[in-house]
Amino acid sequence: MTGPLDSASARLTATEVSQHASLEALDLTNDVEYLSRFLLQVQALFPELIPVHMRTAWRFHDRGPQDLEDELQSLGAIASASILGVRVDCCGTITAAAVTASVLAACGVPATYYLNHSAPYFDLARGRWGRPQVRASEVARELICHIALTGMEVGLHNDVWGLQDTGMDPIRSLKASLRWLRSLGIPIQGSVSHNTAWIYGVENFQVFTDFSFVDGLPRDRQPLTNMASLGLHYEANFPEPHLSRPTYTQLEYRESSSRVLSEEFMHMYLMQHPWFRRGYEYEIWAIGPDEWVIADYARHDFQYAVNSASVLEQLGSRAGQRSLGVLVLHPEYFCAGLDFATLASVFGWEMAYGRA
Repeated sequence: MTGPLDSASARLTATEVSQHASLEALDLTNDVEYLSRFLLQVQALFPELIPVHMRTAWRFHDRGPQDLEDELQSLGAIASASILGVRVDCCGTITAAAVTASVLAACGVPATYYLNHSAPYFDLARGRWGRPQVRASEVARELICHIALTGMEVGLHNDVWGLQDTGMDPIRSLKASLRWLRSLGIPIQGSVSHNTAWIYGVENFQVFTDFSFVDGLPRDRQPLTNMASLGLHYEANFPEPHLSRPTYTQLEYRESSSRVLSEEFMHMYLMQHPWFRRGYEYEIWAIGPDEWVIADYARHDFQYAVNSASVLEQLGSRAGQRSLGVLVLHPEYFCAGLDFATLASVFGWEMAYGRA
């Protein structure tokens, strides 16, 4: 795409600039160089730790390392198979997603980018006769295709209950979103729930009957279909039923909404979620400027707001042994000082809006 932006792209650009400015004002962002340094350091220190797309992590979880023997050998994995799935939740901005995809590709790190169909860049809205329609701009389409062309897996960041609350039929919104992404030539095999259960009273993945192991769900949040009917193979939380009664109640979890990203909330969300447990040994989240959360389920260890040195220590303790972990990134946390004019020149379109 070249020349002036169409009106939809101009609106998107204004929204993207505003969101990045807000995140920087809240001091929540690192720059892309920080992300690049961190990834290269992980690879240099722990060559036996194998970063993979989440679909590969799911196969490892579901069937074990023998099912991945050829693939792991091509990656240079050793028999112990220390697997690190890399999950990237694109909650708000598609420009940050495109930039970080280029960074991960340059570092040789495969990842899965989950695109949020309730985000402005997706622009899913009710069309004729109430049918959901994707109205994504040319710029958004180009950036999404760029992510796929870097070698990243693309999945859906499922916010089905949020869309239902805007008047959209849940199954129709899922089908429309997946159909549109696939029309771009991008295979979609997985989804991950957008983290909004404290608002909706249920996780978004619980729209699928595959995860109907929780009683007492709200009447308007019942499972409606299975993943296979939509051509989906996995949910990236790898949800499993609790083995014992969780510490927190569903009500306590929902009432924690004002403390998102706080230590109490993150502990509850990761270590003691009232609805489900995750099917991997540990996960690591980036939450701010050189701030991370480590949740090691196998070792019952939780660390909040630690720096990258602690993350490297955690990864080092897992490298060289059979393990499955997940690294969770949000692109907007790694785009401090993003130069939109430079980005525009890279993708060949004019900016209708610049930084204030």
